Amino acid sequence: MNAGLTALPAGNVVRGTVSRVEGDMAVVDVVRSSGCGRCHEPGGCGGTNLATGAACVSNYRLANTIGAKPGEEVLVAVPPGSILKAVAWAYGVPGGLMLVGAGMATAVIGSDMAALAGAAVGLVTGFVLLRLTRRKAGQPSGQALLLRPEK
Repeated sequence: MNAGLTALPAGNVVRGTVSRVEGDMAVVDVVRSSGCGRCHEPGGCGGTNLATGAACVSNYRLANTIGAKPGEEVLVAVPPGSILKAVAWAYGVPGGLMLVGAGMATAVIGSDMAALAGAAVGLVTGFVLLRLTRRKAGQPSGQALLLRPEK
């Protein structure tokens, strides 16, 4: 049933509880047992509060491919390399197009203002391109998977 689970490193699988189902999506609550390093800073999530024993709960909206119901315990698995790949796309495409835009504008017009405008156009084009090419159908490769725990 959890065929791909054994191929995933242990750090890429966490337990969670389905809090609600919205159509074909499940909202899964995952309790983190350790903080992110910003626990006590303004804007931090609070992490694990040792004084009260309360922990930080993160919510994830995932494709409910297993038909999970509210209250059910599930596993959230992230395929190896998918986080690095997502970061590379999210920063690489807009950043690369920003540099290309700045370079082209400088080559054609030759001023600093043209380079700035070209960089802005390249950056916006990169974000739009990412938005338009985002996979919408099925289970995109690299996306977190919802699995049933083995009994």
